[in-house]
Amino acid sequence: MMPRVSAVSLIVAAGLSLTACGSGYFGDIGDDLILPGERIPIVLADDDPKADDSLAEKPVALPPPRLNADWPQVGGDAGHAVGHLALDDAPQQVWRRRVGRGSDDRRRLGAPPVVAEGRVFTVDTDGQVAALNMADGRMLWRTATVIGDDDERTLFAGGLARVGEMVLLARGDGRLIALAAADGSRRWSVATGMPLRGAPVVDGDRVVVVGLNNTAQAHAIEDGRLLWQHRGFDESATVFGGASAAMSGPWAVVPYSSGEVFALRRTNGRVVWADNFSAYRGGKGLTSMATIGGYPVIDRDMVLVSSHSGRLTALDLTTGTRLWERRLGGFNPPWPAGDYVFVIDRKNRVLCLRREDGRVRWVTALPLFSDPEERADPITVHGPVLAGDRLLVADSTGRVSALSPYDGAILGSIKVGAPVFLPPVVVDQTVLVLDDDGTLTAYR
Repeated sequence: MMPRVSAVSLIVAAGLSLTACGSGYFGDIGDDLILPGERIPIVLADDDPKADDSLAEKPVALPPPRLNADWPQVGGDAGHAVGHLALDDAPQQVWRRRVGRGSDDRRRLGAPPVVAEGRVFTVDTDGQVAALNMADGRMLWRTATVIGDDDERTLFAGGLARVGEMVLLARGDGRLIALAAADGSRRWSVATGMPLRGAPVVDGDRVVVVGLNNTAQAHAIEDGRLLWQHRGFDESATVFGGASAAMSGPWAVVPYSSGEVFALRRTNGRVVWADNFSAYRGGKGLTSMATIGGYPVIDRDMVLVSSHSGRLTALDLTTGTRLWERRLGGFNPPWPAGDYVFVIDRKNRVLCLRREDGRVRWVTALPLFSDPEERADPITVHGPVLAGDRLLVADSTGRVSALSPYDGAILGSIKVGAPVFLPPVVVDQTVLVLDDDGTLTAYR
């Protein structure tokens, strides 16, 4: 279906077209027709972003840390905006447990753990779901979700969510499965008819999943029945994994690999507004893809969207109007907290932006390569997560680093072991890191 773009976006586009024609076929419009007032660009070019000097004397003020007892789904909650989390000053490793099969040449471990009621739930690349005791890492149960003619090779991507007495699993082969949180027994299973890209997102009585074919479906948590379906444009190329939806109040914001983002009615899937984050001209590799890699984030009245093509955009939740945009996209979702937004761009730069206008407060560049001189062994960085007055990031060298959210200073790092391709999870003052070998480590 054709995307519906907000009327405001069309008006802005028309206005830009007209103001670009100051002379030529339509003649000189003259100074008397130029509207008075300050010109503020809404698209800010950032091939080499630098801190805004005018913000240097304004200290970064954050909300106080809050204790979160659970992390029941990707991003911490349905809107993926959990703010500033509580964490003690010097967490130490308290347990380490192999939870299943990790990545190999054919499959990638792409589902972060979820936590609820003192239990940690994980899924490995064989589709095995495990439950562990949060306190000591003791294995409580493990269950195989591959049955009959299921093809193990299609189990990559997808993810988990915990709701009520159930654990929901979205599998790469298109299966949406509900397991009993107590013992892993199967409650129900439905075939969605599409490979599932990201983790399921739960809000109220329904769960929303996004497919590789750029289709979103809402299913009833009670029995898995289909409630509504919405489809965007197909995209021939995308990246591993994918973005989950975001939900808050009456809204379900769904991202597609085509670069489309739709705000839908949570109750019936009807389109309220839409936008498209197609790639900038001249992009190569990942930057030529419009894929929304990091899930959208709903922060109060704002939606934050990051794309592989190099865009970080803030939109009005109700109307879809673009509030500001920076060329800072990547595969990590932004992390808003108070009046600021933290993000990692595709060049491993960690940035602090002012929420109201996207202006840069500080920038810290992390290494791009393990061997900088030869530009060999590229490093990917995942996060950030704001906890205990620190920004936590994990990387493909197996390190978890802490940065100051106030000025970007690197405070320290620890070596986990195997490479890490998933952001840390913080819950109940505990940091959980799932590495690429399928080992989960807890720091408290």
